[in-house]
Amino acid sequence: MKQLLGLILVAIFLIGGCGSDSDKLKKDTHEYELAKALAEKHSYLDPDQNNVLVKTNNFKLTVGEVITALFEGMGNRIDGLKDMPAENLKQYFENISERLAEQKMLLKKADAAGIKVSESEVDSLLQFQYERAGGVERFKSMLERTGVQMDFIRRDLEKNRKINRYLETILEAQLEISEQELQQAYNQDKTATVRHILMNTQGKSEQEKMEIYQKMEKILAEAKSGKDFATLANNYSEDPGSNTRGGLYEDFEQGAMVEPFDRAAFSLPVGEISDIVETQYGYHILKVLDRKKDTRPYDQVRSELLKEVKNQKRKEVVPNFIEELKQQEGFEIVSYES
Repeated sequence: MKQLLGLILVAIFLIGGCGSDSDKLKKDTHEYELAKALAEKHSYLDPDQNNVLVKTNNFKLTVGEVITALFEGMGNRIDGLKDMPAENLKQYFENISERLAEQKMLLKKADAAGIKVSESEVDSLLQFQYERAGGVERFKSMLERTGVQMDFIRRDLEKNRKINRYLETILEAQLEISEQELQQAYNQDKTATVRHILMNTQGKSEQEKMEIYQKMEKILAEAKSGKDFATLANNYSEDPGSNTRGGLYEDFEQGAMVEPFDRAAFSLPVGEISDIVETQYGYHILKVLDRKKDTRPYDQVRSELLKEVKNQKRKEVVPNFIEELKQQEGFEIVSYES
């Protein structure tokens, strides 16, 4: 349930019409054959038409570009798209197209602003990836298994670093942190301990989700009537990380959980039981057992706080900036029928 935080941007654009021949997929290639297979579910994805998926005032993103980008990033896992239900496939393409298009838009802005990333910086970023993977050989072995090329990894690292540097430059004033903000952050609760009950809704239909919600309402009524919450969690919760421990999560830091769960854990009074909380995983009921503040001296944690508060502000400022930029650029995702 813990989420990996960070700025990950990808780009593609949806619009009516056909793209240029320069990004059209070539026949008798794996990319072309895949696009043909996907077009059986959504004819708009036909590689021969090379329809536009996203447009702005300055560029268009086509089916050919998106398929090519997916091949580079997914390697031999891409054939799994053939098994995706038609409804899910359309939503997937809309999401990935929007993200890829955002990346393309921001890269153009970064290039226009003269933002550069050196080879040595890319080497340093790549070294960090090696360390996370457990060493160079393990990282390369992973790439071999997935069929992803090292050149793609280097280009992707360079793109993301360029975008981040552009955002840091253009939003520098908005991302400044005052001493008052740091003091406020220091005085906030640092960790929370809760018990919770989860009923999973991932992959469920709307009808199934409604039935699950009704079950959760009955469980919530039991909890608020005074029944032992730990026993209810053991009996009903579908969270494998806690459903044998009375739904217990101890001393997790603020921001460690998905946002709706995190917000409830750090805003609900200690001892209280939440209403039903929905996250990407399903429906939750929380009981807050305890919260703690940081006991270390302020001077000792100031640099750590500065990083945390800046990251939080960045999560608020950057999406707003991107949405404003999309409006200025005439960013449009094409709606199409199967």
